Order: sequence, then C-alpha cells, then structure tokens
Amino acid sequence: EQIAEKGARLKELGKLIPDKEKELHNAQKGAERASHEYDEVKQKLQDARSEFEEKSSAQSASKSHGRVHDALMQQKRNGNIPGIIGRLGDLGAIDKKYDVAISTVGAGFLNTMIVDTPETGKTCIEFLKKNNVGRGKFLALSKTTRFQADCDQQFRAPQGVPRLFDLIKVSEPEIRTAFYHYLRNTLVANNMQQATEIAYGATRYRVVTLDGGIIEIVGTMTGGGNQKLSGLMGQQVAQTQIDPKQLRKIEQSIESLDARYRELYNLKQRLEDDITSLSKEIRELQKEHKKLSVEVNPLEQQMDMLTNQVAEQKQRVKDTTPDKKRVAELEKIVKAAEAKYNAAAEKAGEIEVKVKNCDAKIQEITGTKIKSVQRKRDEAATRLDKVKKEITRLDVETKKSERELKKSRDKIASNEEEKKEYEESMHKFSERRGEIEVICSKVMNDKTAKIEEQEQIAATIKEIKKKADEVGKEETDLKSSRIEVDQKIEKIDSDIRQLTNLIHCHKRDLKKLKLMEVPDQEMEELKTYTAEEIEDIDVDDLDEQIKAASNKLNQNRPNMAAINEYKKKEEVYMARAAELEEMTRARDEQRKHHDDLKKQRLTDFMEGFAIITGKLKEMYQMITLGGDAELELVDSLDPFTEGIVFSVRPPKKSWKNITNLSGGEKTLSSLALVFALHYYKPTPLYVMDEIDAALDFKNVSIVANYIKERTKNAQFIIISLRSNMFELADRLVGIYKTYNCTKSITIDPEKIAEKENAEKGILTSNSQHQLSSQQPLREVN
Repeated sequence: EQIAEKGARLKELGKLIPDKEKELHNAQKGAERASHEYDEVKQKLQDARSEFEEKSSAQSASKSHGRVHDALMQQKRNGNIPGIIGRLGDLGAIDKKYDVAISTVGAGFLNTMIVDTPETGKTCIEFLKKNNVGRGKFLALSKTTRFQADCDQQFRAPQGVPRLFDLIKVSEPEIRTAFYHYLRNTLVANNMQQATEIAYGATRYRVVTLDGGIIEIVGTMTGGGNQKLSGLMGQQVAQTQIDPKQLRKIEQSIESLDARYRELYNLKQRLEDDITSLSKEIRELQKEHKKLSVEVNPLEQQMDMLTNQVAEQKQRVKDTTPDKKRVAELEKIVKAAEAKYNAAAEKAGEIEVKVKNCDAKIQEITGTKIKSVQRKRDEAATRLDKVKKEITRLDVETKKSERELKKSRDKIASNEEEKKEYEESMHKFSERRGEIEVICSKVMNDKTAKIEEQEQIAATIKEIKKKADEVGKEETDLKSSRIEVDQKIEKIDSDIRQLTNLIHCHKRDLKKLKLMEVPDQEMEELKTYTAEEIEDIDVDDLDEQIKAASNKLNQNRPNMAAINEYKKKEEVYMARAAELEEMTRARDEQRKHHDDLKKQRLTDFMEGFAIITGKLKEMYQMITLGGDAELELVDSLDPFTEGIVFSVRPPKKSWKNITNLSGGEKTLSSLALVFALHYYKPTPLYVMDEIDAALDFKNVSIVANYIKERTKNAQFIIISLRSNMFELADRLVGIYKTYNCTKSITIDPEKIAEKENAEKGILTSNSQHQLSSQQPLREVN
C-alpha cells in the first residue's frame, strides 16, 4: 500500500511539475512585457510632468506686475505699440540662490519697461498720460548697444567670486546690454566679510552679498533688517502667452499616464509575486519528486526480494515445528528445577542474614583502624600524583628547551649565510655605483647643452609672441570696426521689422473695421483705394478729417457693443455659478464622508480602548497579585488630540503615573499593556530584550509562565540571562565567545531532558543488576 501510494504521487508530480514550469514561463514573459511597458510609461510620465511644471512655472512667472505693466503689454498684444519688448525682470532668469542679491540690487530697475527705440518710449509715455494709467520707467534698447563689447569681454573677479551680470540667463542675446547698463561689474559675495575684502581692495568694486547687503564703489554700505527683498526675477525667462487648453491637455495626459503607471505597477508586483510563489512551489515539488524517487525504488527492490523469500520462510516454519512429547518432558524438568531453586533460595536467605550480622560485628571491631590506614593511603596517593605531575612538567620543559636550542643553532647558521650574501651584494653595489657615477657625468654634460638650446628657443618664442601681439592688436581693431558695422546693420534691420509690423497691424485693423447699422440711415460700403489714389491723398488733411470724425463719433455714437458684452458676461456668470454649485455639492459630500470617517474612527477606537483597558487591569492584577492599572483619556471628547495617561497602583501603594515608577514596576506595567494589546489584536511575532533585568525571582516566574501560555498563538523571541525565564523555553540559542570570535549554539531542551531520563533509566537498571550479581558472592564469602 505504501509503495502504491508513493508511486501514484510520483506519477502525479511527473505531470504537475511541467504544468507549473509552463505557468512560470508564461508569468515570466508577462512580467518582462509589463516591466518594459512600465519603464516606457514611467519615462513618458516623467517627461509630461516636467513639461507641465515648466509650463506652469512659466505661466506663474508671467503674472501681473501692476496696472501700468498690464496696460502697456495689452497695447503690445493689440499691435498698437509693437516696439515694447517687456519688463526687464521678466526678460532674464537667475538661480534661486542669487534671488535676494538680484532683487536687492535691481529693486530700482527690474520693473523698467524695455522698448526698442526712444520713439517707442515717448509713445508709451503719451499713452500713459492720455489714459491716466500711471507713471512708468522706460529704457531704449538701441541706446545700450555701446555696452556690447563689455558684455562679450572676459572678466576675472578677485577671489573667484561671480559677476552678477554673468549669472543672468536671457532668451535673446541683445537683451544682455540692458542688464549690463544697470549692473556693470557688480560682484556677488557669500557674506559681508568677503564683500568687505573685495570692495576695499586695490581696485574698488560694487559688491552685493547673498543676504542682500551692498557695498558701493564710493564705500557706503547698506544692509540689515529682518525682511529681505526677493522675487523680482524668476528662475526661468517668463513667456508672454501660455494656452490654458494646452496646460489642461497636458494635465489630462498626466492623469491617464499616472493611472496606467499604477495599473502596470500593480500588475508587475502581482506577476513577481506569482513568479516567486511558483518558483518556490516548483522547488518543493521537485524536492518531493526526488525524495519519492529515492524512496520508491528501494521499496520496490525490497518488495521483490521479500516475495522471493516467502516460499523459503514457509519451509523453515514447517521445519521448526516443535515435538509435543519433548516439550512435556522439558516442562517437567523445569518444574523440578524450580522447586529445588526455591528451597535453595530459602536457605540462602537465612545464610545471608547471618552474613550481614557477621559483617556488622567485623565493622565495629576494625572500623577505626581501617580509617587511619585509608587516610594514610590517600595521602601517599596524593603525594605520588604530585610527584608524577612534577616529573611530567620537567620532561615537557626539557623537551621544550631542547627544541629551543635546536632552533637557535639553526638560526645562527642561517644568519651566517645571510651575512655572506649581504657582503657579496655590497660588493656588487659598489661596482654598480661606479657605473652610475660615469652615467651621471654624461647626463650632466647633456643637461648643460640642453639648457643653452632652451635659452635660444625662449628668445625665438619671445620674438614670435611679440609679432602675435601686434597681429592681435590689428585683429581687435578690425573686430571693433566690424561691431560698428553690425550695429548699423542691426539698426536698419530693426527699422525694417518695425515698419513691417506696423504694416501688418494696420492691415489687421483694416480687416477688423466694419460699419455699424444705424437706424434711418442707409449702409455705406467701405471704399478701397488704389495705390495711385493713396499717393494723391493729403496726409495732413486726412489726419484732420480722422480727428473730426473721431470727435463726432465720440459725441454721437452709443456703445453698440454693450449688449453683446452683457450677453457674454452673462454666459460666463452662469457657467461660473454652475461650477460653484457643483464644487459646493462635492465639498458637502466630502465633508459628510469626512465626518462619517471621524465618527467611525472614534467608535472603533473607544471599543478597542475599552477592551484594552479591561484586559490591562486583569493582566496587571494577575502579574502583580493584587495591583491595579488604568488607561485614561486626557480629553474624552476628542481622544486624538491630547493622548492617554497610563496610571498604575502597585500592591500596597498609591496611584502613580508610569513615569514615577521604579524600573521593575515600569517593566511589569509595560508587559501588562503589551499582553493586553496582544489580547485585543494578536501579533504573530514578539522580540523582547532582557525584559526581566529589573524583576525579582517571583515576578520573572510569573511573566515567564504567562508567556509560555501565550506561545500557543504567537512566537516570542526573548533575550534573557535569568534561568527561571529561559528554562521554560521551547528552543534555546546560546551566544558565546572563544578565540576572539562570537559563536552560537541551538539547543532543544525537550530532547536533552528525554536523553537524560533515558540515561538515568539505564544507570538504574545497571545498578540493580550489579546488586543482584553481588549477592551470591557474599554467600560464598
């Protein structure tokens, strides 16, 4: 039956293992595909998030900087003043580390509006005056081109500190001259001490520190205060237009990628868990298959062998059938022998009593003499042992001395051989030294010749360098003339671009023109003039006509766009109201859900708290045999804000906070709380480090026996030095140190106890056997 059962299991494993391996292979392929797609989605998600952060930061960087700035930028977007470039602080970017420094230095100019020409600046000022918007500060970029050479020139600052101008990043290189116009060679120091060393050196510099302190070239120092100026320049160059739809599209893409990312992550984790479990299962099945293969084959061989022995054993049984007559005769002989044995045993008992009496009398007579003789014999044996030990010790020392003597002689011989070798090597070294001295003299002569050649080459290099300086000077003059030509070309290109922009703006304005319907008047068509008619038009007369028409229009024409504007505003308002109502509803639902969760948390906590408190009281009374313990809420209405107070009353003492207890009392209180928590929510594993160090023998025994009972549903790993704690353990792991190396040993106390009991049983049986074998000897004596 055992062979059949194991053989069937072996066949079942032979089919099951390939199926599991196939399932594992499929899971590994799926994990590879999921991992590959997971990496791709993760990279796409990172790219999308980076793009979204860049767009968001760029949009936040283009925030409003006041009424004047918004009005001027609106005129630029409408094409009315196309020469406006933008706010100076928005045209550059700087690292966050230098934000305070640039904001402190540039507080007076970073809000300056940069325009292309002075004429554009005048137009902006007239616009601000006409519309009463406010005052503005403008800088014409064309007036800063003279600083182009200074911007391109390399600059070396003392102590290697950076120049503030070099730290600014711009999107268009021509803007750099505007920053140099204000900053020049302003340096950035780490602190005021370094700034003082740089500013008051041989060459005076304007220096600003990272925390906003300034030292001017003339020597004045500015600093102090708790509030530091920052935020006037961003970490990225501001972009003027960011499409909200594009941001929303990117955000939706991030959401979808994030959902797919989480899905793939969970799939990957699940497949990895399946692979681990299948691998483990296959290993176990293969191990079982090997074990069964090893067991089944010998059993089958044994079964064949036993089958062959059955017939032989049956024949032996027939041959060994006893003779009944012979058995009856032997039984009669045994009964007669038993009768004789019983009679002899009775006589032996009587004789044994007599022998014991004789032994007692002999002991009384010769007891004192034998004791003195035994004592002398013991003393002689002790002295003999000492003499033998001394002889052994002296033999060992003699052998050791002989070995040391042999080693010393061998050492002397080896030293003499080394001495001869050293003398021979010294002779060789002296010969080698003479050869080296000859070589050194040749090298010194070559060195003198090379120095003379080096001086000639240095003179030649000096002449070549002088010619190179002259060529470099000519090259600098040519570069300066080229820069002037490039500036003239750039100015012409700028004028062309400005005129082109004006043409496009006027064409766009012409397309926007349309006639408004006026009641009781006929509609007129807009007349389109030819190029010849335009050349014949008097511009001054046309300007007068435009001004007169504008004045008349302002006086007579009502605001026809007010109704359309109202409808648009009403649509926006209704959309915002619906959105507000939806957000309010969602907020109320979330608030209700939040309140329900808070109530459920409070209910669950109070139920668990009541169970733990009751069990804590019971555990502490059991451990201390009469004490009491209590958990109290500091704020019963909201237990999660103030916490819990753990109060304890040890036996025959008053109530105290756990912080005011002794070491042993704290240990008992803490263990009672741990056991109460274990009762409420059991944990499969506990690790405790010398919890019995501060307890006496009785309390250690109580705690140890309770832990012994708790091991039915949990495992306790306890580090202890108390015998009445670790004597109750199911397993012992001892840590010890020998030869400077830490070692461990694992002990099963039950097996050791069984072994000791078995050994005691063998000793008892042996002693009984010896006693029974001594009785006949006494009879003989």
